[in-house]
Amino acid sequence: MRIAIYEDHREDIEHLSGLIEKLMVKKNMEYTLSVFSSSEELFQKISSIDILFLDIEIGKENGIEIGKRIRELYWDCKIIITSSYQKYLIEGYKIRAERYFIKPILEKEFFIEMEDVLNQYFFKEYSFVDEKISKRKIWVKDIVYIEYLDKHTLLHCANQMLYTAPYPLKYWTELFQNYGFSQCYKCFLVNLMYVEKIEKKDVFLKNGEKLPISRFYKKEFENAYVESLSRRTC
Repeated sequence: MRIAIYEDHREDIEHLSGLIEKLMVKKNMEYTLSVFSSSEELFQKISSIDILFLDIEIGKENGIEIGKRIRELYWDCKIIITSSYQKYLIEGYKIRAERYFIKPILEKEFFIEMEDVLNQYFFKEYSFVDEKISKRKIWVKDIVYIEYLDKHTLLHCANQMLYTAPYPLKYWTELFQNYGFSQCYKCFLVNLMYVEKIEKKDVFLKNGEKLPISRFYKKEFENAYVESLSRRTC
């Protein structure tokens, strides 16, 4: 994972660097850390950054404006705002910031909030090969929903691929429990990133398909969907 800090206060840099190191050691993850104090240097490297900790006020520069430019250049970068002031919280929505930390950042809060950010990163990068299904690598982010049918499960993918697996739906529910999937019906497990809306007894997907939602699963599914939306907009 490639992490960067855009900050000009040495004490804040050292504190945040220490938190990042503790987190990565705890998660047993390899990472690189870069520190930038000028936007010109940052923009030269932004395409190679996975997570950016962005201070809102660096000299005369405005972190929100920098964030907007980053979104135009490189949408995939996860931006995490750091600031001494809570007044910029609403502004963070304009650049689709993942999280907003008030300085000094508390270690416990940092670990809790970053857990979800890392799960999102894993989801983006997570793929698997199972020769019982396909000799090709399957990316989890491409799976729209999984259907249980005739003692098999069907993986319906965004690229119009369809894979048949000799596993029950429970197998996938447990495997993808941290990757944004939720069950809407006894035979359907849905990737919440592809949900367009929920209306009464139906779940409408972004690919134009419609799946049933049962009373038994509805509340849990709706809660999971709302939570997934908050993660994408906060």
